[in-house]
Amino acid sequence: MLRSVHVETRTEKRILTIFGVTATSAAGFVVVQNVVNTGQVNTATAFSALSTLFLEYRVLGLEIVFLPIVDAQTNVTTPAPSMLALCKASSGTSPGTFEEVAQGPEGKIVNGLRPFRIAVSAEGFVDALQWTPIGNTIATPNQFAVVISDTGVNPAAAVSTTYFRWTCKFLAEFRSFV
Repeated sequence: MLRSVHVETRTEKRILTIFGVTATSAAGFVVVQNVVNTGQVNTATAFSALSTLFLEYRVLGLEIVFLPIVDAQTNVTTPAPSMLALCKASSGTSPGTFEEVAQGPEGKIVNGLRPFRIAVSAEGFVDALQWTPIGNTIATPNQFAVVISDTGVNPAAAVSTTYFRWTCKFLAEFRSFV
């Protein structure tokens, strides 16, 4: 005779934060690049404490706020990247050009001379909602990312120069079995 076993689960949503910078390339452009992807959530300081309480996790969304810092850099005499495109992408299929970024999922064009933000969710990426064991990084096919690019049109900005500091807040969900 089979008996059904009921296993209760406990889930909890938390906001985890990481920080970083975005710089121009050796050519002086913000070339198409993943700013942050959901595989980086486990680098947040609070993640290690949560890993002792839960067995699995996933990222439901993220928000990045960019702050231009060119005014703080007295050695920059060339123009700052002023027109930027942002979008959501799966980590396996990033867009390759400014136009593709601007037209990508949740894509938008922003003024890089003022603070700007983008918030994206896992919606549309079915694999992104898969649970990941707490000791593992989210597998690349299950990640989504925010991609940034400037127009790539001259005049170029200063080469290999940090133009933006950013803060990324992940909305992560954790699960354990009671």
